Amino acid sequence: MSSPRLLISGDYWHADFRDLVARLSVPATLTPLDQIEILDTQRFSLIVIAQTRSNQFEQTAIDAIVSSNPLVPVVMLLGSWCEGERRSDTPVTGVKRVFWHQWQGQFEEFSIQMREQGIALWHSPAIETDADRVKAAQKTIGLDNELVIGISALNQPTFETLGQAISSIGGTPKWVERTSKINLSASATMICIDADSADDVLERRIRWVRQQVPHVPLVVLLNFPRRQEIERLQKSGVARVISKPFEMGALQRAIEATLGIDAKTEPTVLRGPSFSRSSLAKKTVE
Repeated sequence: MSSPRLLISGDYWHADFRDLVARLSVPATLTPLDQIEILDTQRFSLIVIAQTRSNQFEQTAIDAIVSSNPLVPVVMLLGSWCEGERRSDTPVTGVKRVFWHQWQGQFEEFSIQMREQGIALWHSPAIETDADRVKAAQKTIGLDNELVIGISALNQPTFETLGQAISSIGGTPKWVERTSKINLSASATMICIDADSADDVLERRIRWVRQQVPHVPLVVLLNFPRRQEIERLQKSGVARVISKPFEMGALQRAIEATLGIDAKTEPTVLRGPSFSRSSLAKKTVE
């Protein structure tokens, strides 16, 4: 199947989204929200609405787009000012929600599913939760288990959690702070540094890890990273920043991209009658 074709609306010109749009390797049409209704939207594989701030778009406007496009998934691409939306405001319903720093991994997954199966998990009903979507995906091939992924964690529970994630996609985890420099340098393929925020403590940890393994690629796992934080970390030599929370598929693809490995995943198995195109055509906006 050919590459997905995107329709992008909303505040796509905003700084949070400019680089994402510029780096797209698939056809994309940019249009104001009030102009979507005059386009032939059925020729698009995905409709993306870039939202800069909370309560920016009326629920009725989003409902109209969703109901007019029952076979085209609609995704709200959320900027950094939307992080507290669920706590302080009422987000629009009936659409998928993806923060700008989660976009790359989730869109790559969407593209793979569309190429291999012609349908993706984003086609699932809008009332589905994130947990439902993760459970619906079954990865049959993961990383090569000879890949040793170093984990820099400040405590054992964090290492165990990330270690289980690495093991679940086929890699072999090692705790950086509990492994000798000789053993780590000889075996580590890359290092994941877990952090809550991009502060001075993280910068010191990055320098320390660099002293232990100077030539191993570094990936930072960070809570809701800001665009400026990602740029600063990349300038310090970090290969990639993965936003938390993350999905297993996104973590695997980030590792593969960092190491220049071709993806080795089998087609994602989409389960349940809700994922058939015939049933999708009948869904209604809640």
